[in-house]
Amino acid sequence: EGLGVTESKFKYIDVKYERGMKVEDADNLYSVVESASQSLTKKIEFVTNEHFYNVLTFYLEDWDAGKSSNSQCDTNVVGDEYTITLKRSYSLEYETQRVLENPKLSSAASDKANGYAKQIRKILNKQIKSGTTQRQKAVAIHDYMVANYSYDKSFKEDSYHLYGPLKNKKAVCQGFATLYRLCMLAEGIECECVFGTATSGPGKTDHETHMWN
Repeated sequence: EGLGVTESKFKYIDVKYERGMKVEDADNLYSVVESASQSLTKKIEFVTNEHFYNVLTFYLEDWDAGKSSNSQCDTNVVGDEYTITLKRSYSLEYETQRVLENPKLSSAASDKANGYAKQIRKILNKQIKSGTTQRQKAVAIHDYMVANYSYDKSFKEDSYHLYGPLKNKKAVCQGFATLYRLCMLAEGIECECVFGTATSGPGKTDHETHMWN
């Protein structure tokens, strides 16, 4: 695997990151970066060769999607060795997600992420009873959001983010879908956000951009 820069399949393996470690395999490279993401590590340093440096720069944007809001890759080349220093900052949504999934990461996340994770966990603890099925959990949070939040017809910036409903009790589809996804992931339920178009009702042709779960 990983014989060319255009390799598109990477297998995650349990890898222990150590500063200055050597990375000479595509799966290992992917796993080091992914492991850093999962632990919200903001700086990693490792040694590799030109080929895997090219693999990293080719795929890093894809690996960052939905996780890191900014990655800076610094390189020091001595002979055939490439010493890579990867500095990353994570999105508020991803930090909140990781704290919900693993509270031990709270010290690595921002105060905002910890605050929103706390709010979400409080909602989940109140709305979801022990012993309920995944479907019942999904319905319970759906019903809670319908009953407590309204659509923001003024389209304020906050309403496009997970904190729109939490702060203002209002959001647009993107804010609702983002918050709902985090609630589901916190309960161990697979959930993703989907972009597309929708109409205002059956038989309508007024297609507009929409997001749902």
